[in-house]
Amino acid sequence: MENVMKVLSYNDVVVVKTLLFHGCMMRRNEIARGIGISRSSLSNTLRKLEENKVIEIDRTFRAHTVKLTDWFKSL
Repeated sequence: MENVMKVLSYNDVVVVKTLLFHGCMMRRNEIARGIGISRSSLSNTLRKLEENKVIEIDRTFRAHTVKLTDWFKSL
């Protein structure tokens, strides 16, 4: 996991550490409030993390749930 964390941007690391601290799953709006970045920055960060298979976003409900992938947790 540390090797992956080294190549992530600052916002990426903050999101991942926040998820790790809160049990690997949070709602998107909780992340935004917790780390204090703009919605657009958070959106870009989450999109990039999802593309890189670090997180999964469940868009089933209105409040999107973000969680770390099993692959990332297994590192």
